[in-house]
Amino acid sequence: MNIFKINFSKLLLLCVLLFSISLSSCKDDDVNVDENPEEETPEETPEQYKKTGYVISSRVNSSAGSTVYYGYFEEKPTGAIDMTQYQSGQNIRMFTYRDGFLYARPTDGGLGVAKYAVDAQTNQIVEIGRISELSLVRSLVITDENKGYYVLSEGEYKVVMFDPETMQTTGIIDLSNAFDFPTEDGFRSYYSALMYNEVTNKLLASLYIVNDNTPVFYDAEASYVTIVDIASESFEKTITHNNAKYPVIRGTTSSIVDEEGNTYFLAQGLYGIDGQIGASAPVSSRPQILKINTNSEFEESYAFNPVNKLGLENNFFQLSTTMIYGGNNKAYAVVTATDDTSEPELLALLQKLGAGTITQTEYDQLVFLILYTPTQKWVEIDLITKSVVPVAGMPFTAGFSYPYSSQGASNNLFVQFVNEAQSGFYEINTTTNSAEEVFTLSAGGVVETFVDLSATGK
Repeated sequence: MNIFKINFSKLLLLCVLLFSISLSSCKDDDVNVDENPEEETPEETPEQYKKTGYVISSRVNSSAGSTVYYGYFEEKPTGAIDMTQYQSGQNIRMFTYRDGFLYARPTDGGLGVAKYAVDAQTNQIVEIGRISELSLVRSLVITDENKGYYVLSEGEYKVVMFDPETMQTTGIIDLSNAFDFPTEDGFRSYYSALMYNEVTNKLLASLYIVNDNTPVFYDAEASYVTIVDIASESFEKTITHNNAKYPVIRGTTSSIVDEEGNTYFLAQGLYGIDGQIGASAPVSSRPQILKINTNSEFEESYAFNPVNKLGLENNFFQLSTTMIYGGNNKAYAVVTATDDTSEPELLALLQKLGAGTITQTEYDQLVFLILYTPTQKWVEIDLITKSVVPVAGMPFTAGFSYPYSSQGASNNLFVQFVNEAQSGFYEINTTTNSAEEVFTLSAGGVVETFVDLSATGK
């Protein structure tokens, strides 16, 4: 077996790099409330903004907060890049991109969604529109040039409709009749991932359920997805998968829909933080890929564990945290790809945990080893045969820490990697299931976004 050796001093360095990212991935993101709900939108002209080229963003974290760097590149970037030489702000986490425009969280740290473009004269990334909200936008999709939809982290269950061209809201789709999880005793719930199925013309929104009094990241016994009919702009139904937990994609949420119109969700499970570890852990506590058919119903018999497909059924801990569709019934995901059953440091901490003698510091160390050790890899998943094959040429990555990805313009995918020494992006050729390095960062923290402006985000 390929046993990944842990160097804890290197892991501490990785912890510093990913500190802010790890906080945001557990419960809520820290943002500043936008005090200006109405802002003028500059007029656009076709000659005003770039439609080709690339955009990169990265994040530096410190005890005082975080700084995001972002910049435009005329040609595909290569080598080691110093992002501190480019523009900076508090946030620019990407939702999607279309026709050369980027839709992301505002760079000033405000709530809502902003529309960005690259000024053709200055090559600067400029905000050209904004929709302000009183709570955090969690996920967003655009279905055509005048129709977009997003969900929020607080308030009533609803989907907000907006016009991506004018950046004005156009209405809401009321989801008050959808499945409603109790809110007492510390529970919160909201729609955290939104997908669009263009074959069925439906939106699919997964419900995130958490109790702030527990250490785990998901506190329900099943997975819930609400179906929204776009044609009638109305709630259709909530479907339930009773043997899967945590249907949330980290990093970039992409609509994973095959050519026949089946939709796929990644249920992450609970990483073993719930104390249920190893081959005897319940199926629902481990990662699974779920299928929703063209009738918008779960096919419960379809679910499978992608880590098990690599022969790692006996691992104490299994992670699979993101997935993107590559076409031709192939998806690409980040999964645990190393055997952890003989790691001495991990075994020592598990023995203390089992004996009830583990200290808080040691428990925190255990969680860090589980979540932030670079023991995951990008893999190709055949959604028909359920085979899982590592992408050739890819390094190991710390897969829990928001593994971002994006579609390129020509049968290719751009995927992030993070380890103790560096972060960057690789380009996956989906025809050959192989990857080559595009760039790394020499300064500017951890890379988060890499977008081809001539492509369209799903």
